[in-house]
Amino acid sequence: MLLLGMSLLLAAVLLSGLFQGLILIMLLLKKEINLLPNRLLASLILLFVIHLGLVAIDVNNHFLLFPHLSKLSWVLPLLYGPLIICLTESIVEIEFRFTRRHLLLLIPFFAYLFILSPYFLMRTDEKLQYLTNVGQVEQDDMGWMNQLTLFIHIAFVSAAFYIFYRKSSHLPFYYSDPGRVRLNWLKHFLIGMLGTIILSGISFYARIYQIEFLGSIYPSNFILLVIMVYWMGYRLIQDPTVFTVSELRTGTSAALVEEGETTSGMKYQKSAVSAVELDKYAQALLNLMDTKKPYLNSNLTINDLCADLFIKRHLLSQVINTIFKKNFFEFVNEYRIKEFKQQVLKESNSHLSILGIALECGFNSKATFNSAFKKAEGVTPSEYIRTL
Repeated sequence: MLLLGMSLLLAAVLLSGLFQGLILIMLLLKKEINLLPNRLLASLILLFVIHLGLVAIDVNNHFLLFPHLSKLSWVLPLLYGPLIICLTESIVEIEFRFTRRHLLLLIPFFAYLFILSPYFLMRTDEKLQYLTNVGQVEQDDMGWMNQLTLFIHIAFVSAAFYIFYRKSSHLPFYYSDPGRVRLNWLKHFLIGMLGTIILSGISFYARIYQIEFLGSIYPSNFILLVIMVYWMGYRLIQDPTVFTVSELRTGTSAALVEEGETTSGMKYQKSAVSAVELDKYAQALLNLMDTKKPYLNSNLTINDLCADLFIKRHLLSQVINTIFKKNFFEFVNEYRIKEFKQQVLKESNSHLSILGIALECGFNSKATFNSAFKKAEGVTPSEYIRTL
């Protein structure tokens, strides 16, 4: 009776995560910006929902009612890794595109599908005969395929971590405030996924080696997946923009983006642009910054300047990196700091706080302003003002 009650409770928790996931999917699909990242995230959550549904059926021994759903939970999780990697790349890569390389990520999924195809092609009565053999079913569940799946998950999420840290470091070349690209949630999500996989693996192997306390956790470890879904729902309600990234091409002609440009924008060895041309572009950029003051726009991107100057993005990156020896973030914030130092002296701004003046100068967060100012001036904004 106690075991039955625990199974019903676990099923209720799993189903609550399922419904929460469906709500989150609808919220993500309603977003009109960053369609690809949001759709990839919605697809990932849909996979969570299906997986939770299969586990809920399993813990209540209902596969006898739905035999053709059995062992789907062996195959579908192999799509987690490809979706997580594509989601990560679509957020941290400026010009993300699907390529043939991404098809390689599906090799484990199709390999498992091929291996299990004889089972999936069985008749209903054959599957029922197999499912009634509880000992054989449990032995197979703890077999090499599900053990290998655990390490495949770890490999995929680790690869996503590598992509996240390698690619996100390039964003200052394109955004005047990397704070616009809300990547903390993605880092926390990847940490949560890796932690969930590791804890699930511990309970899984404890079940195999009959370690009583840890082994009894399995399959309740799937509650961790429910927690992940609720966490994402909470973050989305708390801040509706948290799962979005800034659209780099907004308001910019696609013609300004050169096909095949490297995301770092730093490889100019083969550039055919002469030094005279670079100086000309540099002077045009300086004139634009002094006359129109585009840096006052806290959402400024490199493509916005490209649109004003009518040049391609790789050329502007080359000018900023080689002529001014800065990245885009440093170049723009240098102007904002100069503007702040002028505005803080004006009597008309005496009613504003330090942060208020910084926001007027184009910064959009206290953390970004303090960090940029101290790096440029060697002191905090408050210390600088005290010296005036």
